[in-house]
Amino acid sequence: MAYSLMKTARENQMEIRDRLEKLIKGRNTPQKIVLRAKTAVRVLEGMLKKHIADEMGISRTTVYLWARDSKKEGCLHC
Repeated sequence: MAYSLMKTARENQMEIRDRLEKLIKGRNTPQKIVLRAKTAVRVLEGMLKKHIADEMGISRTTVYLWARDSKKEGCLHC
């Protein structure tokens, strides 16, 4: 039972990542959405939020807010 739940969560995470990657690569995706999607992918990968902020050139507060908002909306499982 627990194994099947873990597998399902992992599959969901992969589906979310695939959707985020499509947004990032989309030619018509606004840059603010691309930035948020790139941030979300890094959070999913388990990268430290401080490192994400430094790499993306945004504040740590922004990274924390976006991660929290995405988790509330069910977009991220981090």
